[in-house]
Amino acid sequence: MKYLYGASVQGIQKFIFNSSKLREIIGASEMVEKICTEKFGEQLAMSREQLKKGPGSLLNAAGHIRYLFPDKESCQKLVYDFPRKMMDFAPGITISQAVVEVNDQIQPDHIKRLNERIAAQRSTAQITHGLGWMISERSRKTGRPGVEFNKNVLVDAAQLKKEEVFLQSSGSLLQKFTGAQDITSLNARSPKEMNDLTEGREDNWIAVIHADGNNLGQTIQQLATETAKENVQKVQKRFSLLLEQCTLDAAKSAFRDVVEPAVGEKQGMLPVRPVILGGDDITLIIRGDLAVDFTKSYLEHFSRITRQVFDSFSEEYNLKMLKGGFTACAGIAFIKQNYPFHYGADLAEELCSYSKKTVKSTFGDTPPAAFHFHKVRDSFIDSYKDEIIKRELTAGEISLNYGPYLVGPESDLLPSADTLIKMARALQREAAPKMALRNWISDLYSNPEAARQKMDRIMQIHPGYIKKLGLGSAISKKKIKGQEREFEQTHIFDILSLASIIK
Repeated sequence: MKYLYGASVQGIQKFIFNSSKLREIIGASEMVEKICTEKFGEQLAMSREQLKKGPGSLLNAAGHIRYLFPDKESCQKLVYDFPRKMMDFAPGITISQAVVEVNDQIQPDHIKRLNERIAAQRSTAQITHGLGWMISERSRKTGRPGVEFNKNVLVDAAQLKKEEVFLQSSGSLLQKFTGAQDITSLNARSPKEMNDLTEGREDNWIAVIHADGNNLGQTIQQLATETAKENVQKVQKRFSLLLEQCTLDAAKSAFRDVVEPAVGEKQGMLPVRPVILGGDDITLIIRGDLAVDFTKSYLEHFSRITRQVFDSFSEEYNLKMLKGGFTACAGIAFIKQNYPFHYGADLAEELCSYSKKTVKSTFGDTPPAAFHFHKVRDSFIDSYKDEIIKRELTAGEISLNYGPYLVGPESDLLPSADTLIKMARALQREAAPKMALRNWISDLYSNPEAARQKMDRIMQIHPGYIKKLGLGSAISKKKIKGQEREFEQTHIFDILSLASIIK
């Protein structure tokens, strides 16, 4: 009897992003990276490379572990020891585990039952370590019991551990992201504080980017049921390895396309720092003016690389659902350096989710790559869909929420990222009617008739920009699938926002 073990790390986003200090964010992201590789390997007395190539390993990335144990005793020992040791290693993290018995070879039903049990375990309340006595003095940043003073500031166990890991970090996540060979030089150029990201620039806009593959959950379910029984374990393992490699290759390609030219020959501080990089997920912090170009490049490369890799993989195992590869969607949250970082991270994830839902409802089961962005102007962040759109992005009957923006072939159903970027750069020219368009947006809120007259005047004075900025259709009508009534929207707000940030 064999035993299929599965584990998922809970609270990753909260653990990484509950600090605005880049050093702690880096330390936390390195800790999450180590849990599924180095630390799990230590429990099995294996190196990272042995774990990756070992016959029992199915998945070790992005907070998820799947491993086939040959006997009950070794599986049982890990189930007892691993969560406790990881909660000590990364205070604030919890591990959801499940085990399924396997008679001979892994079958689709084994994977399905394992995933169901892990999902059920995730909904079970977990005992949190380090709650402390009520009389304990607390960290001013987190409200958790303080354990030590760091530079005269009381910090809790998680803060202390993140700082320790940051100081000891070999930069493995950054090395995976850049593909650099010289780790010493890479670490010297690695940003360690938020202001390092915008070194030498007057503006201090940074961006949080979160990207996620489209239809991956559905595809993995199909994969589990449609793979020939004798190939299930082999296919699951290769699929996870190939998908992660596609994500890494797409990230490295986007780095070469966008970040390296921005740094130039000076080889100064890198204006980017990856936070999560594994499976089909990527989350990173980047200098604001590079965010849209990086996102667009990453989504293009991800589509291209997965198509090349999974077309041949699908033919090899007769898995039609993999043909054509995958696309991904992304969310970009533009924030100031001193803004509470976890708000920006939450917003980027919500914008990514909004993009995925919109393209899927528009295009069905073959959603294209797309991204959406928001420039934070408010002092606090609510739900994007339920609050921000209503409070900030609705002027009377007109919606200022124009995205998401498609990456790749243009479509009449959603706007194009290429057109958005082209218009934003046209608006940066000295003669462009930037101030007049800002005033036009203001009038949309208070006096629609005055706004109409102002737009007529803008087109009269700036005829050369009618086509460049799409002024002739500054307010367009759009019909949402499943709704009878059309609504009016404008792209002008988005190009004004983007023009104020991109280079």
